[in-house]
Amino acid sequence: GGGGLTAPFIDNLFQECQTYDGEIDYKTYLDFVLASWYKKTAESLAYFFRLLDVQRTGALTAFEINFFFRAVVSGSREAGQEPVVLEDVRDEIFDMVKPADALRITLDDLMACKVGDTVVSMLTDVHGFWAYDTAAS
Repeated sequence: GGGGLTAPFIDNLFQECQTYDGEIDYKTYLDFVLASWYKKTAESLAYFFRLLDVQRTGALTAFEINFFFRAVVSGSREAGQEPVVLEDVRDEIFDMVKPADALRITLDDLMACKVGDTVVSMLTDVHGFWAYDTAAS
């Protein structure tokens, strides 16, 4: 498909949100759309953080970054983009956020860094990563 959201992110969205016969209801859809449109807000960052924190530890570690970004790498490859080294981007994300604990990114860290919206886009959306990568180049 032409959408940029990755399969692991969408799968986790459906796992975390209430579904009805495998479909989300209108309120859940609206919550997602509003969070997507207003990624710079604290409420949106909290919404996405909950979906990214797959181990429920209250922090994003190298595990979560690798888990979600692997699909971005795959989507980039399928679209014929330059190859991306997962470890380099993982390190870049930690450098961008500058978390209090060098091995864990908390929701507070994500909100304080002022680029939480960019980090969320990089981890959930192939197009979001391309937009960042193009701007950073």
